[in-house]
Amino acid sequence: LYLTPSAQPHIYYSLYSDTTAYFLTWEPGAQGSRMARQSLSNPGTPPLEYHWNQQLLLLTSDYSPGRRYPIGGSGATYYSQFDFGEGFTGQRIRNGVFLEYEIGPINFPHSAGPLPQLEVLLAGRNEVIHNVEILAGPDGNLRSLGTLQFEYFDNYLFSSELAWTDIPSGGNLKVKVSVTSSSTDQVSVSYIKLRYPEGTDMDGLARKNFELEASGSDQVVLVSSTPSDLKVYDITDGNRVSIIEHTD
Repeated sequence: LYLTPSAQPHIYYSLYSDTTAYFLTWEPGAQGSRMARQSLSNPGTPPLEYHWNQQLLLLTSDYSPGRRYPIGGSGATYYSQFDFGEGFTGQRIRNGVFLEYEIGPINFPHSAGPLPQLEVLLAGRNEVIHNVEILAGPDGNLRSLGTLQFEYFDNYLFSSELAWTDIPSGGNLKVKVSVTSSSTDQVSVSYIKLRYPEGTDMDGLARKNFELEASGSDQVVLVSSTPSDLKVYDITDGNRVSIIEHTD
């Protein structure tokens, strides 16, 4: 759909539909595909203390048409194919103005693990050089993570490690995006993503993804607060999902 795969801003929101179609086939007398079952033995290693939890705030209220040509000029010619910067995004943030976003709640943070990671995907909304500052932290105590500059209708992915003092346990992380240019600067936020080490607790949820650190051997995970009818699936390969036998 896009001019080149690198032009696609992200994979979290379809340009056409939020519905996925599944096609089921049936043949008399033949057994179709079944999920494999994994019965793993306990390797005797200590249980993992955390997994990587991910929270995604997706902004889709506006649509950006992307690059217009000539780039940097005042023309209004667009490719018929989807181009760099094109796609759904959030509301415009104009020069001298800021917007604040919240992501959370952040439960069971494991502060003995690696530092949390924050991503903010920005979209340029007019033909100027954009100047932006990103701040984050608990409510009332935001700190600057850095400033950035990018051009025209392009996208910019801002990435930064957070300090554990930025993470409010049980609360929401606040992210502030401020346009600092003195021109007619306009940008928007397409998504904010937070990844952080979290204790292995389901907190009574009906379903939850657990992302483990890559390892060449089996690992032990003790999950607390699980439902009584718990089922565990290995979704490392989305095309070959398997069932993992577990012990209560």
